[in-house]
Amino acid sequence: MVYNLIIVPASLWSAATNSYYNHQQFWTEKDANAWATVFFGLKSAIGQNASFPKEFTDKFEQIKKE
Repeated sequence: MVYNLIIVPASLWSAATNSYYNHQQFWTEKDANAWATVFFGLKSAIGQNASFPKEFTDKFEQIKKE
């Protein structure tokens, strides 16, 4: 639910207002890729693709506290 209420709207905003490269570096994309790697595993397509940034950021935790 938090994903749908926080990450999706922020990701859509980023995609609509940034270049492709800047959008891929936005916190929503990094967190979503990291969670997908955790869910699907390191041997999954996203886990093995180095072009997807996969770092967890602290932005998601900051927003959850607000």
